[in-house]
Amino acid sequence: MAEHRERHFDMLVRRLFLLALALIVPGSVFANDAVKVFILAGQSNMEGHGKVNAEPKSNEGKGSLEWLAKNPNTAARFKHLTDADGKWIARDDVQIWYLGRRGKLTPGFGFREGYIGPELGFGHVVGDAFDEPVLLIKLAWGGKSLAQDFRPPSSGGEVGPYYQELLKLTKEVLRDAKSLFPQFAERKLELVGFGWHQGWNDRVNQGFNDQYEQNLSNFIRDIRKNLNAPHLPFVIAETGMSGREEKHPRALSLMKAQAAVAKYDEFQGNVAFVGTRDFFRPKEESPSGQAYHWNSNAETHYLIGEGMGKAMVKLILTPSGHADGVFHIYAPSRTISKLLIVEATPSDEGLSLKLLQQVELGFPAATITAHPDKPLLYVAAPTGDEARTLGAVVSLDHDGNYLRHAPVTMHHGYSYLSLDRASRFLLGVNYFDGFVDVYALDTTGKPVKRVAALNESRRNAHCVLPSPDNRFVYIPYVKETNAIFQYRFDSESGQLVGLDPKNANPPDGTGPRHMAYHPSKPIAYFSNEQHLGVSVYDMEKSGALKLRQVCDAVDKDEPKQGISSSDIVITPDGRFLFAGIRGHQRDFDWISRYRVKPDGDVELLGLTPADKIPWGLALSPNGRYLLATAYEGATLTAFRIGDDGDVTRVGSLTWDKNISDLVTR
Repeated sequence: MAEHRERHFDMLVRRLFLLALALIVPGSVFANDAVKVFILAGQSNMEGHGKVNAEPKSNEGKGSLEWLAKNPNTAARFKHLTDADGKWIARDDVQIWYLGRRGKLTPGFGFREGYIGPELGFGHVVGDAFDEPVLLIKLAWGGKSLAQDFRPPSSGGEVGPYYQELLKLTKEVLRDAKSLFPQFAERKLELVGFGWHQGWNDRVNQGFNDQYEQNLSNFIRDIRKNLNAPHLPFVIAETGMSGREEKHPRALSLMKAQAAVAKYDEFQGNVAFVGTRDFFRPKEESPSGQAYHWNSNAETHYLIGEGMGKAMVKLILTPSGHADGVFHIYAPSRTISKLLIVEATPSDEGLSLKLLQQVELGFPAATITAHPDKPLLYVAAPTGDEARTLGAVVSLDHDGNYLRHAPVTMHHGYSYLSLDRASRFLLGVNYFDGFVDVYALDTTGKPVKRVAALNESRRNAHCVLPSPDNRFVYIPYVKETNAIFQYRFDSESGQLVGLDPKNANPPDGTGPRHMAYHPSKPIAYFSNEQHLGVSVYDMEKSGALKLRQVCDAVDKDEPKQGISSSDIVITPDGRFLFAGIRGHQRDFDWISRYRVKPDGDVELLGLTPADKIPWGLALSPNGRYLLATAYEGATLTAFRIGDDGDVTRVGSLTWDKNISDLVTR
């Protein structure tokens, strides 16, 4: 009987979508001039309870969008939402339809006028990312469960009435879009993404909670099937109300289920999970005390949407979105002044590495970083004349292949490049003289001018990396300098201001070199070049680093002369750390492996042999493979990361010597 109902439902849906599908471009998500259509679905927190107006009766307006736009501490963050007169802007390029309400994207499309949901932050991100117009179809109803109301056909039993309503309304909007939005009359519609923020009604019911992972995975498969979009990018926003203090077993179980679905093999590169617990704001900073509605805090709702938008753009615009798991590795070779592009293809046997292209750059580039959203790479030489050092911005196509590169002039050579978390600035640090430069990026992602510069008159600066909240920047120094300089970062101007104390004063002889941040905790990890191990620091609210642990990679009695650590990476789930150990004068080349404990401390798991001088490390886009460059061994080696943190060599490629940096996409 259940199978008959499911077949009948599939037939009904296919007929229902017949007209709508004629308006959709189901193939490539990069069709020229087509309107980019996104569905945003869920229950009350997708409806949106973020308060817009600052009303005195609502905690003096704290946490409302108006308050955030006017408060000196947050105004810069939200100034893009208002015009010169302080009025809310309405975006011509982003239209929204929400259960009959429609128009230009502006504050007020929450569960009722005067409120916002994730649509505002989401719409601004995707609107900025695409040249084509955007249409958001928002389908959200309060108090609805996935187990019953949105129940997908593949879960068996009665199909949820709101699952059916979601499909019905999507069909109607797609069918009538050109009359609802006359500006789209001459354009095709292209369904390119689905955002999901739901879970409260399943979290409060143990039976529903137990089914959630299975129901959500079935929901994704069925939505794709019923929309005739088999690889439709899908973003899941965590049901993270109460933030990091949440302890209830059902709440923790449901969040774990949401994250688990995004890790399924079939969903790699086409489903993303967005953690939201850090977006929670207490009631003292919010318009209400309704924790289940994020205390009506507008910043929270905006950040959820912004996070979903960034995850969506990354799924769409990067080659990691390929269903087959193929990705690319990019590494500059200072020896031959070329950018090497390698295609990595996973298989049951391992990871096949194939050198696809060698792009002539015209200068000895050694350092590289990638734009998180746009198909761009930034490369720089390690040394050069002041204000005349060569660099380049490399443009890729949507499959990750080289298109072109534009030369840029840098003020110095750099040992490390990074982008700030808003992708508005490029930061570089010079190893030999300690210069730190910050370049503003234009809307295309090209560096246009240096807006900030520092010279601490210290040698051996090895890394510059903004904190996950984009408020601080840390610069570690190796060898005799042995320091970690810490700065407050102005995300609007790019300026760096030293904290008090400026130096985190790492233990003598550690030599912090490169760093990585825990994906969900305020903790930073440094590879110790001289001490051979990892240092762990708490990031206090002031931005100051406080040492909590030094974990050795080798026995204290092991001779360390002629040995040093190199790069460090942390897996996306925050479970494992890896760092290179280089035997410059001895046969001592390893990948050191660490387990990250629940509290953020680390423990050494062991050492895995590596080719000669493992220098640069990177993870595959899905976090399942570790890539290592051998500086003297002239190889690129791929390791598969096991569930226990062990790594197994599964691929190798011979390339140039002296390659020290790489990125993957």
